Amino acid sequence: MNSYFKPILLFGVVLPAILFGFIFYFGSKKVRQNKAELDNKITQQNQNNLTRNQANALAQQIKQNQPRFESWNALLESEASTTIMGSLKESTQEFSGILSQSSFSRSRNTASFASRVPKPSTTWDFNLRGTFQTIQKAYYKLETQNPQLFLERFELKPDEVNQSLSTTATYSAWTLNN
Repeated sequence: MNSYFKPILLFGVVLPAILFGFIFYFGSKKVRQNKAELDNKITQQNQNNLTRNQANALAQQIKQNQPRFESWNALLESEASTTIMGSLKESTQEFSGILSQSSFSRSRNTASFASRVPKPSTTWDFNLRGTFQTIQKAYYKLETQNPQLFLERFELKPDEVNQSLSTTATYSAWTLNN
């Protein structure tokens, strides 16, 4: 009986215990990996749901603001010089005697930002003369009625002759047409 005791102990108890230990160790390691992977996927799913909800909220806001965007898209599709001239004319008529437009021309500046973008654009230089508040209101009206404008350069200096301010502005505008 003593001669069978060691092999039975070795193959019946020790080896199965070692084998069980390896299986238990690698099994628990795999369970931990699966748990971490599940937590990661749950976090990603929550992030995707949050992003989807934000996108739906933005889509709803766009639908609500669609009439406003349609008028802006119409401005983007039209030639910008006519809308700019119209806005400046309205401002000078509204503030007649206080605000005057001294020049309006296409810019010859080749170093403008718009000239470096491969989209069709036009750049204008114009000068306004008036009080600070009227100039501010005129530019506000110009920029809100023409969303495609991009301010390239703006100079404000006192005009000693008329005791007012003189501005020189350079605007660029892009169109949706190619």
